[in-house]
Amino acid sequence: MPSIVVLHRRRIVVCVLLVLALLGACYGLQSWWMIQQEEHTRCHRHSEGLSELMQKFAEHIVRLENAAPILSTTAPFCPNSEARLAVIVPFRKRDEHLRVFLPWMRHHLRNEWHRISENPDKVSNGTPICRFAGFLVIEQGDDAPFNRGRLLNIGAQLAHEQLDASVLAFHDVDMLPTDAVQYVSNIPAKPTQLSAELDRFGFEPPYPKYAGGVVLTTYEDYAKVDGFSNTFSGWGSEDDDYFYRLRVNGLLRDPEAMNRAAPGQGVFFSLPEKFHTTRDMENFRTGERRITQLERGDTSSLQNDGLSTLKYSVAHNEMLAGDAHLIRVV
Repeated sequence: MPSIVVLHRRRIVVCVLLVLALLGACYGLQSWWMIQQEEHTRCHRHSEGLSELMQKFAEHIVRLENAAPILSTTAPFCPNSEARLAVIVPFRKRDEHLRVFLPWMRHHLRNEWHRISENPDKVSNGTPICRFAGFLVIEQGDDAPFNRGRLLNIGAQLAHEQLDASVLAFHDVDMLPTDAVQYVSNIPAKPTQLSAELDRFGFEPPYPKYAGGVVLTTYEDYAKVDGFSNTFSGWGSEDDDYFYRLRVNGLLRDPEAMNRAAPGQGVFFSLPEKFHTTRDMENFRTGERRITQLERGDTSSLQNDGLSTLKYSVAHNEMLAGDAHLIRVV
């Protein structure tokens, strides 16, 4: 039978081995984390470099496109459909992006409508959207933390009530579609994220429930979920909240993932992040706590917050062109 001294020594050896194993695991975890951070930084630098190049390329292209006519908001672009699209852009201090975005989008939509007119059976497998209500650039007119969801709600309400829009494209101003992206080929059966393959995220969604960027929806489906929350400010989480609104109202094909365009039809390039609004981390963390509650099944925060409780006033309204409105709100 081992003596007490031997047993004590064995315990010491076991403890030392456990400590060494723990230190090794911690070192390994730290090394993995450093590699991940370095990879993230490298990818971010690559993304920003590509975005800078994209900004210059887009500016060159739109200089040529600016000579082209604006999009008609009266005559239809294709037959047999009265559906009307409005593109709603939340905005503040992003003039460098806006001057590229509008002509780029005019060019894209004009080409898509041309393809529908030339080959309707090949382009559209449902009902196309043949009329254009216009671009609504909804500018936040104060210095409070940026509230994307509220701006989108304002734009949706104005587009529906004043421009008779039946289909809405909620669109970040720094995202430019490639040719395969379809805005008007079909009225969406359910709210659909168009920008699932964004260069900034390696041309794949950053996570299954991601519902930000560019989303196409009918006004009917938008009103069914009471729009976006008005209470997320400081840049972030309003799109995650919107995902749960869709899920609660049965508007997702898969309850664990956002509805998305077919692979290859969601490729977007992003413009530089240096013009982005600074994220308010305190508000962001508050928003993250609300999303955690939603993930746990507590949907009480979705009640009495959205289109039905929207309040605002228009401080300034101007026509940027015949198809584009800049509306400053407070």
